[in-house]
Order: sequence, then C-alpha cells, then structure tokens
Amino acid sequence: MSIIAAVVTRLEAVSAVTALVSTRIYNGTFPQDGTFPAIRVQRIGEDEQMHLRGAVGTIRTRIQIDSVADSAEPIGDAQSIDSAVHGDGSGSGLIGWAGNVGDIDIQAVIPAGVRETYDGEELRQYRVMRDAFVWWNG
Repeated sequence: MSIIAAVVTRLEAVSAVTALVSTRIYNGTFPQDGTFPAIRVQRIGEDEQMHLRGAVGTIRTRIQIDSVADSAEPIGDAQSIDSAVHGDGSGSGLIGWAGNVGDIDIQAVIPAGVRETYDGEELRQYRVMRDAFVWWNG
C-alpha cells in the first residue's frame, strides 16, 4: 500500500469527511466527469531520513489534500470539507492523527500550510489546498 492510499483510507474512515463527500476521495487525480464536492490527495515530496550508518526507516512525505466544491455556496462547502479533513488537531480528522493503515505505520500527521483559490471561469470551483507532513514507516 502506498502512503497516499493509506491517507485516502484514513479519510474514508472519518465520518465528518464522508458525510460531506461520500466516497469521492481520490488518489492523485479527479475522474474526468467527476461529481463534486470531492477530495484529492497527492504526494508533493518525500524524504527518507538517513544518518551515516544508513536509513533510519522513517519517511517524511509532504502531501496535499484538495477539498473542492462547485455548489451554490462553493466557498463555504470547500471550507467545511477542509475543516472535517483537519479535524480538531488531535486526531479526530487527519491532522494530529497517528495509527496503522494496512502495512503502513503512520507516526504523525503535521500541518504544513493551507491555501484557497477560486476558478470563476469554466469550472466555477472553490478549492482549499491543505499541505501536511506524514511521518511513517512501511
């Protein structure tokens, strides 16, 4: 299992998230004719921690979670999805969570930043893009 698949699996287990997007949580890309609101998770970068004797076994992956809405109130809907993804910061959502997903041992999910954008032309989508560092062993 990849770290992105593990994060998707974790988000699918958060009832506050699935109440808003159902099963529309995607790994890497949205479907071409996708239905919104939805979430996309993608890997931005990854570092394997090392010392002079070799790898320490812990990997730090930077991920981006896009919460996207194209409804009558896309700003509020996308922000609500992002809030559910974030959770209370102590593990009710993704941020602050630690645990096992399949063969992946997630040691920590730490916030790294958040941005918002609106595509007012063709798509008319509002997007909240949240970055996080995931420290894990696999």
